[in-house]
Amino acid sequence: LEACLDACRLLLSSPRTLVLFGSYSIGKERVYLHVARELNITLHVDAAKRRMLDCLGLPPEDLACLTADVAATRWRVVPMVALRLDRARALLQQCGGKYDSCVAFRPSGWCFGRGGARRHGDVTVHEVAYSEHSSFDELRACVHDLAPSRIIPTVNCHRADKVREMLQLLRSK
Repeated sequence: LEACLDACRLLLSSPRTLVLFGSYSIGKERVYLHVARELNITLHVDAAKRRMLDCLGLPPEDLACLTADVAATRWRVVPMVALRLDRARALLQQCGGKYDSCVAFRPSGWCFGRGGARRHGDVTVHEVAYSEHSSFDELRACVHDLAPSRIIPTVNCHRADKVREMLQLLRSK
């Protein structure tokens, strides 16, 4: 959280830089809301994201950091998939020259060990090793202790062979 905050603090003096925070449909709120609170900035969220955030029971001061008006701020919360270099560049270009560059933050446990920034021209994507859930070892211990009869994967579950491999790893000691 503090690394993102420090980087964003530097971006305050770059008004022609579009800033993006990656988010899942639910998850990573702590990252962008921490930055918004500490720097007193407003974040754009689309209508679907706002509906989801309204369900979380966030404090009024956090909700006050959000706007549906995309033109009101250069700080945006976007789906994680929007942080691919080509898609971030497309978002930058959609702004019609209002911004010269784009800096994005991808907070994910999947970034662990590979962190750092990828820069391609006017777009920089910071890979931020960040997770709010249990480690794989902790999940494995939980499966061992609870011995569930069924596990339903929700991550990397697009291929049956990968699902079987993950379930086997979860059930192993």
